[in-house]
Formats: sequence, structure tokens, C-alpha cells
Amino acid sequence: MRIVREGLIYVIAEVFSKSVPFLLLPYLTRMLGIDGYGVLSYYQAIMAFAFLVLSMSQDGAIVRYYFRYGHRSIGLAVFGGALYSFVVALVFLFYAIYVKSEILALISISSFGQALFSAQLAIRQSQKNVYQYLLLQVTYGCLSIALTIIIFELSEASVLGRVLSIMASNLICAFIAGWVWARSTTKIIFSLRHLGQGFLYVCSFGLPLILHQFSFFAKGQLDKIFIYNKFEASDLGVYAAAYQIASAFSIFLLAINKALVPHFFGGIKSGSLYYSKIRGWAWQSIILCFIAPLAFMFLPIEVYRLLLGDGFDDVKYFVVLFSFAFGLLIPYLVLVNYMFYFSRTYTISVCTILSTLVYIFFVWLFSMYDIKYIPFALILSNFFLVILIFILSKPAASN
Repeated sequence: MRIVREGLIYVIAEVFSKSVPFLLLPYLTRMLGIDGYGVLSYYQAIMAFAFLVLSMSQDGAIVRYYFRYGHRSIGLAVFGGALYSFVVALVFLFYAIYVKSEILALISISSFGQALFSAQLAIRQSQKNVYQYLLLQVTYGCLSIALTIIIFELSEASVLGRVLSIMASNLICAFIAGWVWARSTTKIIFSLRHLGQGFLYVCSFGLPLILHQFSFFAKGQLDKIFIYNKFEASDLGVYAAAYQIASAFSIFLLAINKALVPHFFGGIKSGSLYYSKIRGWAWQSIILCFIAPLAFMFLPIEVYRLLLGDGFDDVKYFVVLFSFAFGLLIPYLVLVNYMFYFSRTYTISVCTILSTLVYIFFVWLFSMYDIKYIPFALILSNFFLVILIFILSKPAASN
């Protein structure tokens, strides 16, 4: 029961954290307008890329270090990761100053704060301190929403104001989490040698995962960069709003998957779940891919207008397509959990990277014609991913 309770708390924390952009969607679309929301989506994609480079998967490195080498020297990984993030953030910041871009400077600082904050969340995850983990995620979400509203109401609503609120939220939460951790941990002894060891540890752990992490970035953000440079900001505004609405469905799917994984693994361990049965479930789950798109299709356009405001009349078309693309993840998750249990991470990574290459190709191809074709890139790549998983999955020796 404890595992289930802790798993549920993690799910609540993750869902709340990832739901903040959706919760702010009606406010942002009305305050920024269709063009402004499109520009914001572009800079959020840049921010996601900056975080990918600055973090170097140090949250995973910290969790691994904690369980492999113990908690007493965890500061080596934490401060080594912070040093890496600081150095790369300085490079980004100098570039922003060189091109005289205030918003890129804010993004550099924000991504640095986000990297520090994610490291602190990794510490709580390692310690199984689920309540602090939940509290920090809720604090970040509420702070991000509150600061956005305060900045917009006290001054003119702008993309810069939203980026500023994200930056402030990341830095404040990173400072609070770091201060609490420093007070509760054993005395940390600094030395240049240990700091260098931590720096190299994080780099050696994160570098091999860059392609894997980039694949997740590409499928969530790369299309927005293409669209911003090929179409009007208003087109990107509609496209990004539709993606945000449909992503609520993907958040729901991933949350359900996270809650079911312990039971899934327990069934495999006990022998009640085996490959042929799981593969059968994966085939049967394909029918579930059509439920969300049909629901969004029959939803009256007035509901979308009520949610987003004026100017987003074409959003329904994109929401239906995106929700179908996310629905294709259902059979994938059923099979990939089985593969994770038997440590087939290399096969999973190959499938993910290949499907990302398919996605990038079709985004490039469809962007040469019309924005309405671009969602099919995600559908085709996810369909390709499902086919690959079905082909490459196989029963374990013990099954």
C-alpha cells in the first residue's frame, strides 16, 4: 500500500506540474492574442532546448549516484551538475548579450534555474521524500501562475513578461529547495578535485543520453520552430493552442501509466502477466486510440471559443489530429513497460530515435506545403514507433 500511495503522490505532482501551461491557456490566449501566443510558443521551444543542453540529464545522474554510491557524497553529483549548468548558461548568456536579445538572456537564466530545481527534485525522489516532492511541484506551479498574472496586470501583457515569470519561479523554487536540502544534509566539504569529479560524472552520464533526450524535445517542440520560421505567428498560435489542449490527454495517459507500472511489474514478477498476454492487450488497446479524437471531434466549436477566445476557430481540426497521435502511445506504453522490466533500454532508445528521425523528415516535408499537414508528422512517427515496438519486442527467456 505504501508503494501505491507514494506512486499516486508522484503522479499528482507530475500532473499538476505539467498542467500549468494548460491551466494558463485561456488567460494567455486572451491577454496575448493569437499572434502573441504564437511567439510565446516559439520561445518556449527555445527554452526547452536550452534546458535540455543545460541539464545534461543530471536529475537521472543524481538518482543513479544516490543508489549506487550512497547519500553521504551526493553533493559531489549535485554541485558537479550545478557547475556544468553554470558554465553552459554563461555561454548562452554571452551569446544573448552579443546578439542584444533580452528574452534570450532571460531564457538562459531561467534554464539554469530549472536545471538546479530539477536536481533538487531528483534528490527528493532518491530519498523517497514524496511529500516534499509534491510540495515543491505545487509551489512551482502556483508561483508560475501567480507571477504571470501579477506581471501581466501590473504592466502590459507580453511574451517577455511570461518568460520573466517562468525565470523567477525556477530561481525561487531552486533556492528554497536547495536551502532546505542544505540544512537537512550532512556537512558538505568543498574541494576543486571533488567538484571536478562531479562535473565529469554528470557529463559522462548525460552525454550518451543526448540523442535520446533530443528525441523527446523534437517531438514536443521542434515543429514550433519550423512553423515560426515558415508561417505567420497567428498560425503558430492556433497550432500551439491545439497542441496544448490535446496534451492534456497525453498527460492523463502518462499519469495512468505511471500509476499502473508497479502493478504491471508485480504481475510480470509473479508470473500472472506474460508476453503473449501483454502483446494481446497491446493489440486490443488500439481501439482506445480513437476515443479521444472522436470526443474532441464532436465537441462544439463554441466550447473551444469559450476556452481560448476569438481567433482560434481552426483549433478543433488540430486538436483532433494531435489527440489521435497521442492515442497511438497507448499500445506503445503497454509493450514498452514489458521491455523496461527486462532492461531492453537499448532497443527502446533505437526505436525512439528512429521514430524521431521520421518525425523530423515529415515536419520538414509538410512545412513546405501547408501548416494543416504538419500534425500528420506526429501521427506517422508515432505509428512507426508502435510498429517498431511490435516487431522488436519479444518474450523474455524466463517467459
